[in-house]
Amino acid sequence: MNITFNKAIMGVMLVAFTQQSIGQNTFPASGAAGIGTTTPNASSLLDINSTTKGFLLPRMTQTQRNAIVSPASGLLIYQTNGVKGFYYYNGTTWKAVSSNAISGLSNNIFIGSTAGFSNPTTAGNIGFGRATLYSNVDRIENIAIGDSSQFLTGVGSFGNQAYYNTSIGTKSLRFNTTGARNASVGSYSSYKSITGNDNVSVGYNAAYSNEFANFCTAVGTSSLFANKSSFNTAVGAESGDFVTFSSECSFFGYDANQTGTTSYINATAIGAFSRTTGNAQVRLGNSSVGSIGGFVNYTNVSDGRYKKEVKENVPGLDFINKLKPVTYHLDVRGLRSFLNEDKTGTDGSVATDAAYKERVEKGITEKEKVLYSGFIAQDVERAAQESGYDFSGVDKPQNDGSLYGLRYAEFTVPLVKAVQELSATDVQTTDRLSKLEKENAELRATLKQMQECLQTVCENQMKIQGASVGNKATLFSLSPNPASGIVKITMGDSDKKQAYTIHVIDVAGKTVHSISANGNAVYDLNTASLNKGTYLVQLLLLNELIQTEKLIVQ
Repeated sequence: MNITFNKAIMGVMLVAFTQQSIGQNTFPASGAAGIGTTTPNASSLLDINSTTKGFLLPRMTQTQRNAIVSPASGLLIYQTNGVKGFYYYNGTTWKAVSSNAISGLSNNIFIGSTAGFSNPTTAGNIGFGRATLYSNVDRIENIAIGDSSQFLTGVGSFGNQAYYNTSIGTKSLRFNTTGARNASVGSYSSYKSITGNDNVSVGYNAAYSNEFANFCTAVGTSSLFANKSSFNTAVGAESGDFVTFSSECSFFGYDANQTGTTSYINATAIGAFSRTTGNAQVRLGNSSVGSIGGFVNYTNVSDGRYKKEVKENVPGLDFINKLKPVTYHLDVRGLRSFLNEDKTGTDGSVATDAAYKERVEKGITEKEKVLYSGFIAQDVERAAQESGYDFSGVDKPQNDGSLYGLRYAEFTVPLVKAVQELSATDVQTTDRLSKLEKENAELRATLKQMQECLQTVCENQMKIQGASVGNKATLFSLSPNPASGIVKITMGDSDKKQAYTIHVIDVAGKTVHSISANGNAVYDLNTASLNKGTYLVQLLLLNELIQTEKLIVQ
């Protein structure tokens, strides 16, 4: 009974439903179905027509959507949480379908084949170009413009990683995964950067190899090309492109660089082709620079509040007297080769442009003509060692790729000490000098008196001796007299067997010349070695004065 009743009820309901469906739906021979219309469009499988109601898809959360087992390609749903909206499954992942994709910070803009391919849940991203932001799954507010720009941004990231990056240029920030707050402009700029943060690269190949470095700035083609360390700055084409693991270094100017790939800290090079060669070093200009200056002297900070263990132990004369001042010409070509200044381009090639080579050659030639005055650093170092002086004026090489240098301002200190030592030889130096000058004047006056007195005595002696031998036969004569060259001493009326001695005596009574003579001979007396004045020429026999003549030398 009950079974019969239930069957009856079901039959009535089926008839009613069928009648209602037939009233609203039509299945014409074309195969199209209409809802709200009796004439569905022949090109559609289902034509829904209404001016008061809409079409309602399945609604679910993101978790529910992701739980669908083996979703078919083209499956469409509406997501009710997260970034709400219509999503379709493209055969690999769920993609958002949004009619307002270019409006609002919570949305994305992707233009280009596979741009934003993995971006179903992100917001605030912009990608223009093929495969831009391809792997970005849940990172926000990144901007990538150019083929494969930021291709890997977001891979393996979490927390505050892989946010706020801006890259413009083909493959700029191509391998960045977790790096944040980077700005890269230029094709292949920061190309190999992976996890670096807060870097700026502008120019083709700028910071090309900057894999893990932070806070670096590279402006110019291939600037910081090989860099892998943090806190470096390079401005100028190819500036700092030798740098690999140096840190806190700065390079300004075309090819401003360091020598080779040695790692330095806190080194700065300013000017085209300038080179650093050590730590904590600043270099201005290259080897061809001829003048560095301004309108005031360089100020060296010298505050006693920040000087410790002060001692007055600077050597003076001992050190200064060991220095060897020299003049020299600078071997500019040798320096350029040593510092690798001839290198141009990231491949280390040498420039071949004729005009460029002519300009460089002219600069080198002009500088090598300059005659410089100074010291040799190795000589100064040796002098300091011999004096037991740890002299800060010698800048010693830090490595095989570095050079000796001198800080000439440092020489002021030992020079001052030397002057003080000279002054300190007598506490009352000024009084002593005055006293010496007075004594010297007195001695000069006394000497003059003695010379005048001696002149008078000698002349009197000449007269006396001349008178004493006046009656004797003349044994020798002088010719010419006065004389300025050779004087002939002619012996006469003397015994050849006797050994005579001829003395030439000055006004002070000093014998200035002697001749051993025999009788009847002629002797030459060269007066070129004598001072101008009056002399006595005496002839002696067995130490007995025989004859005296006066000789005047002009």
